[in-house]
Amino acid sequence: MTAANHSVVDVAGVRLWLAAVRLALQAETLARRATAGDWMLAVLSADASMEACIGVLNRGQDALPEKGDLFPALLRRASAAVGEVGRPMRPDAVGEALAAHQMRNNVVHHGAEVAFSEADRAWRAARSLLNHVPLVLKETSELPLGAGLAFAVAKLLADNRTGGYLRAADEALALGDLKTAMENAAVALSVALSSIKPDLSPPSRFRFPLGPGLENDRTIRSLSGELLKLHAWVLPLALGATPRELSDLRSSLPRVYGEGNYGWDGVIGVQRAPELVERVTLVVFRLWEIGALPQDG
Repeated sequence: MTAANHSVVDVAGVRLWLAAVRLALQAETLARRATAGDWMLAVLSADASMEACIGVLNRGQDALPEKGDLFPALLRRASAAVGEVGRPMRPDAVGEALAAHQMRNNVVHHGAEVAFSEADRAWRAARSLLNHVPLVLKETSELPLGAGLAFAVAKLLADNRTGGYLRAADEALALGDLKTAMENAAVALSVALSSIKPDLSPPSRFRFPLGPGLENDRTIRSLSGELLKLHAWVLPLALGATPRELSDLRSSLPRVYGEGNYGWDGVIGVQRAPELVERVTLVVFRLWEIGALPQDG
């Protein structure tokens, strides 16, 4: 990461943007489930996402006096910030955000039950607000028109190969080329995971320096198997995920056989491309932030 590149990227703003995206993804996942408890959590996650999003849009502005519920005033300020860059926030987007926040207040302050329709409405309101973030962050991080989260994180990675593929995925999304976006996201994830230092991938087997012949001992083989099961958690935990979540992400993307050579068998369409690019971007940023990616290469 070069000093010059770091200086033009609003790292704190990108980090808050990532948090808002992660919370919105969580809200959508919860809203699609079948229990009232999940729908309640969806509303809370969506509201937290909107709060983070508003924080990005209002970065650099003076704090408001702590008096009552500041959400409406902060939302109006965020709407004004978006308007200043030439894309006024739609009145319906503001109205939906306010309605979703009121749902959250009803849950937190009055113990209200949440219906599926309300949970669905809440995460969509959070998503609508997120669409405005690139318009404001481009002023502080030099993002080109149409660029999104992946492009912003790619700038943090400087000359890292992973960043190049993230940028290509984001550019493909902006052009509506979902297939190319998914292919570049798949390569970005593959390159990032293979670049981790130290290597956190589970070995094919554990070897114990206990003397000749002992590797075939039943107890040693059993211990090796148990260690492999535990090791399967090492990389996902470093990413803040579970083995299943990481496996699901990988299986949702085309397989990378080589430069320009992809396997699409079993991949469920390209309609999830924007979400999958976001999820890959979250993984890459996590690796960058914990210092697991090389600065160049």
